[in-house]
Amino acid sequence: MLSFDGIILIASSQGIHRRWRLGDGVLHSLELSDPRSGRAWIRPSEAPAIAPPPGCGCPPWSATWTAVTEAPPWEGPAERGTLTVLGGDGRGWRLHLTLPDEAPALTCRLELLGTTAAASGEAGQAEGSSGIETDGAAVGSLPVHDLCERLTLATRHVDLLAVELLDQSDVRGTPVHERRWRSYPSERIAVTTAVAALEDTTGGAGLVLVRHAPPPHARRWHPGPDVILWRRELCLRGHGCGGTSQGWAWSVVVHGDGAHGRAAALHALSRARRRRVPGREGRLITNTWGDRNKDGRISEAFLVAEAAAAAALGADAMQIDAGWQQGIDSNSVANTGQGVWQGFWAADPDFWTVHRQRLPRGLAPIAAAARAHNIDLGLWFAPDSSGDLANWQRDAEVHRQLGAEHGIAHWKFDALKLHNRAAELRFSQLIEALWRGSDGRAWLDLDITAEDRPGFLGADPLGCLFVQNRYTDWASWWPHETLRTLWELAWWVPPQRLRVEFLNPARNRARYGDDPLAPVRYPLDWPLATTLVANPLGWFEASGLEPGFRDAVASLVRVWKEQRDGLHGGTILPLGARPGGASTCGFLAMGGGAAHLLIFREPLASAAPCVIGLPSAAPTSGWQRLAGGGVVFADGAGVRVEGLASPGWGWWRCG
Repeated sequence: MLSFDGIILIASSQGIHRRWRLGDGVLHSLELSDPRSGRAWIRPSEAPAIAPPPGCGCPPWSATWTAVTEAPPWEGPAERGTLTVLGGDGRGWRLHLTLPDEAPALTCRLELLGTTAAASGEAGQAEGSSGIETDGAAVGSLPVHDLCERLTLATRHVDLLAVELLDQSDVRGTPVHERRWRSYPSERIAVTTAVAALEDTTGGAGLVLVRHAPPPHARRWHPGPDVILWRRELCLRGHGCGGTSQGWAWSVVVHGDGAHGRAAALHALSRARRRRVPGREGRLITNTWGDRNKDGRISEAFLVAEAAAAAALGADAMQIDAGWQQGIDSNSVANTGQGVWQGFWAADPDFWTVHRQRLPRGLAPIAAAARAHNIDLGLWFAPDSSGDLANWQRDAEVHRQLGAEHGIAHWKFDALKLHNRAAELRFSQLIEALWRGSDGRAWLDLDITAEDRPGFLGADPLGCLFVQNRYTDWASWWPHETLRTLWELAWWVPPQRLRVEFLNPARNRARYGDDPLAPVRYPLDWPLATTLVANPLGWFEASGLEPGFRDAVASLVRVWKEQRDGLHGGTILPLGARPGGASTCGFLAMGGGAAHLLIFREPLASAAPCVIGLPSAAPTSGWQRLAGGGVVFADGAGVRVEGLASPGWGWWRCG
């Protein structure tokens, strides 16, 4: 329920209850609670709680509530509304609220009216330690403008967990960075972060603030800090309008059941912001770029052979990376200094036409081969970032034409550069055009491996996030590291949103020497198995695979396709110890009346029986093995794993 009576604003569902008072042109928090547990998180406060940047109107104030019936086509079911507050000078602000039906969360976004905001308000200051004891009186200040949230907590006994989800995996190997503080009255914690989680360590309850924006390093117009915790005051600051009238969305999430409950609540929020499209999620694609021939082998004969080989593996789509287009990009083997990584339309008006020498008959024969093998054809594309994506409509027309001519509905976006909020908003328009122009059939892999891009939280109505480039040529692909990346991210991002690679382990064996974690040390189906809870990427030339690896992949893909609707249809949670080469870990998927359990034992882990703890709602018995090895039995609040080799893996279903 969303309602406003002229003074009191209420947002209430089965999962979350919030209440504010409007006064002096800003909102003041009165209630924030979890209806399922009855847990009250805040006390009423007279301090501004949701307040725009300075210069957004002056008294007298008027307020109007509007129920919103038209929903973005990519969002799940929810109640929506807007609160518009105008000052006597015609300036003001509008708060957009979305209350999902199936997530314990409320999402808000600020829009400025009659003005724009160039930067965030002051963060407030606090004095350092002088060694002089005081009676505990307040020292310093908290921000009063440009506030998304200011919550006066009902308890002081909480931990603050600040989480950065870092993209740019070309230069980073650890995507999740966590910092923890214990709330202490004299410590003013100010941190720039994407996610701030409060934990009641005595009972497992939690509250999470999520900013749906690019990661901090990619939003330089909002330098932070984002979150301030001081005494009992928790602030999320910075609407992020950045010279425009449109701010970032943010969400408040409540949960129980500790870390697993938090992950489940965040996954539910993600599904509410980008609903599941049947048949488009949990798809295996192949892409030849992983074998490092770049675009040097692009030809009609090669791609027709790749379509047949991809289909033999059981792939859902074959993706042609850079090189199908006439223009020369910076990574092309043909680049002798003229290749570009932005400004594509200025470099060559025919940049996005089909390469006349490599593919003289165009894409038609390759598209026909893909159709004959019952797989989709996907293409690499780089949105033109010049002029803050000023050419986004021309880019959208390329997608429309190729979709109409060849049925292209699967795209990989690369080379994107978002240097300000205006570029972000234009990129959102490009995504929306792609979605609407295909009636939701188009699927997008957004490469977030480099530059300033939306990251893990900044572009929800997409298909998958292309997480990392890894290559055996550089000895940068390690199966246990791929598992670790997915496992760490799964605490914060649904695996169903991630594109995760597995490579041809037979290539470049000498580069790994006798390393016990080298790709060849694993069972042939192990690397693919680690990606099954996500969207697998066959990062290789499928036509060049050795028969043993090809057959192992195809055999497992057949089982996966029979089970993937159930596997991907629910919530997927990480289990066990953090992967690192010597762990036993895995994933639990629950939903649709069944549960799936995938357990991975890494090469340096003990092969002795072990117990894996499960969330409280998970079944512990009745597991039937689908693939891999080992057996599992109920053991207290988890399962006992026996007979699993090192390295080895197993997949079980219950229900």
